[in-house]
Amino acid sequence: MAKPYLQQRAPIKKTLAEASPLAMIVCSCNVLSEHEVRTAASAVARRTASDVYGCLGCSPQCGRCARTIRKIIDETLHAANANQKSY
Repeated sequence: MAKPYLQQRAPIKKTLAEASPLAMIVCSCNVLSEHEVRTAASAVARRTASDVYGCLGCSPQCGRCARTIRKIIDETLHAANANQKSY
């Protein structure tokens, strides 16, 4: 009889080795880089952490990265607003 705690977890979409060597990983559960989060934050209409996760095809796991992702979203919005004002 198989023991449930020995079952394989769902595979992560990529491994740390597949991430860019210069990319800062902000979510180790989903192996999301800062660049991926910034790109997703600029692409989604609503910009919450849940929207970014959804845009990247994953969902929060442990939640440790939530503050960092929120900070990246805020920085991305601030940069976009500054660029619009300069035109």
